[in-house]
Amino acid sequence: AALAFASGINKFVIHESAHQPSDTLVPGAGLFQFGLWFNRHETWAGMARPWMDYLARSSFLLQQGVYVADILLYYGDDNNITGLYGANPPEIPLGYSFDYINSKGLSGAVTPKNGKLVTDSGMSYEVLVLGDNCRRISTAMLRRIIDLANSGITVCGTLPEIPAGRNDDDKTFGELRAQLEGLMEKGPLSQVLNKKGIRPDCAVPSKNIRFVHRRLADRDIYWVWNSGKKAVPADLKLRVPEGKILEIWNPENGKQYSTSFRNQGTGISASLEMAPECARFLVVKYDGQAAPEAPAEPLQSISVQGPWTIRFQAGRGAPESVTWTSLKDWTTDPDGGIRYFSGTADYTTTLPLNEVPDQPVMISLGEVKNIARVTVNGTECGIAWKHPFAVDIPSGILKAGDNTITISVANLWVNRIIGDLQPGCTHTYTSVPWDFYKADSPLLPSGLLGPVELKY
Repeated sequence: AALAFASGINKFVIHESAHQPSDTLVPGAGLFQFGLWFNRHETWAGMARPWMDYLARSSFLLQQGVYVADILLYYGDDNNITGLYGANPPEIPLGYSFDYINSKGLSGAVTPKNGKLVTDSGMSYEVLVLGDNCRRISTAMLRRIIDLANSGITVCGTLPEIPAGRNDDDKTFGELRAQLEGLMEKGPLSQVLNKKGIRPDCAVPSKNIRFVHRRLADRDIYWVWNSGKKAVPADLKLRVPEGKILEIWNPENGKQYSTSFRNQGTGISASLEMAPECARFLVVKYDGQAAPEAPAEPLQSISVQGPWTIRFQAGRGAPESVTWTSLKDWTTDPDGGIRYFSGTADYTTTLPLNEVPDQPVMISLGEVKNIARVTVNGTECGIAWKHPFAVDIPSGILKAGDNTITISVANLWVNRIIGDLQPGCTHTYTSVPWDFYKADSPLLPSGLLGPVELKY
């Protein structure tokens, strides 16, 4: 989902969610190998709400205002974006955003105004880049690009070489090509942007930090995503007016906090820790009240050691329950019912506390494969579906003495499907319309891997 947001998508249509009338044929029917499996028989279906809320919050905010980009990339006449850039996206300097445009759009959807290409919706672009596919171009589009350049639009990129249409006259094309060559900016795109004085919209420390910028009348919204597998400190510089309110909005839980920032003459700078595959909204407000400051980071922890009583979902081949003194991956267990288990298992343990911390407490689950619901003393505290796997424990739930902690963990269907393919298997638990896996396909790590800690 985050990759889709980073690519400009801000509204999801789930493809597909087939009806599953049978409770015994699981996970059930689908469109063979096509589409996304998303139905009531997913192992994690009962815990899907937080992910759906995340999609809804993110989509809503990314539909506000207008998209902000400096670069408009024209990709030519005779191909499509996927064919040209599906495997190899265009090289865009760090800190800048761009849009694609086709011939129809370049002919009528943008208008030159004060040195920028402007749309009716209010978006504007500083630079028109001709992509590699523009080596072959029609005379009509060549004339249009020359008109834009003569109107003050900065044009750079690939100089057209060959007329695209059979009715294009080579001599006319050559004359127009020479005109455009004299009007185009030379050199790499980063140099062109520098020369025009266009600073990065969101200066980022590495290509793993992706962003999307939306602008409203009273605020700027930056969506920022750490696409990497490691936590990183993200020092960001936003190209916005100074001295305003900066807030961080968390799409995972809807919480909003104000954060400190620095005025630097050409924008504002802020620092935040970005967990692996973490996305946050940075909201620059121009009026109104600031949200409260974020609570202090946890400094102390209490280890939740176990032993753990684990009760497995019935009808999936696993024993009713087992007791483990320590946490481990289900796929390492000698019992095939556990090794190939897919579904939900409830981990329960008792945590004695001499006293309850008089401050907010969260429970960190360490590593989870793949999603977990946390219940403390009979009260559901939340669902953790991504890094960092942690949920807050509401005030008044913990008590001095013994506390019962239950962590319900669901993995994916993969391991049980593979288990049903093992030589000598006399009873199968899954029904699928396509051979997605083989008996020797690798199993996916599963279960609560920990370490589990209370943090405050």
